[in-house]
Amino acid sequence: MKVGKCEFILFFILLKVLNFRVQSAMTMKQIQNTMDVIRNACSSKYPNLDPDIRDNVKNGKFVDDNKDLKCYTLCVAEMAGTTNRKKQLDVPKILQQINTMLPVEMREPAKAVVEVCKNVKESYKDLCDRAYFTTKCAYETDPVIFIFP
Repeated sequence: MKVGKCEFILFFILLKVLNFRVQSAMTMKQIQNTMDVIRNACSSKYPNLDPDIRDNVKNGKFVDDNKDLKCYTLCVAEMAGTTNRKKQLDVPKILQQINTMLPVEMREPAKAVVEVCKNVKESYKDLCDRAYFTTKCAYETDPVIFIFP
């Protein structure tokens, strides 16, 4: 079978695209930079949220009666691209983000967290509560891979 120049170029482009997709995961430095942007944007929406309360979430210290913290977690989910148009957590979007953004070694543990926590939202009507308690579940399920701005 003779391969023409056009077919060869298309094949070469396809290989480049596939190679890019395989290597398109973010580095931890890039993830941290993205978290900084999200933190700054969401913090400005909740100026009354105590920065210590916000920052302690990274260490598993959740304040369950703080509405601003709960809505901050929803803002984070929205900015991370893990919600639908109705501001509800969207499991397929979350899994897509895991597959495209996280380093390979974090993907399976992150998917396991999603599996454990995906139905937490069903226990809450308020969108902020849904995001907050799902975030809390994620930390409690695997604090080692938990990333939060």
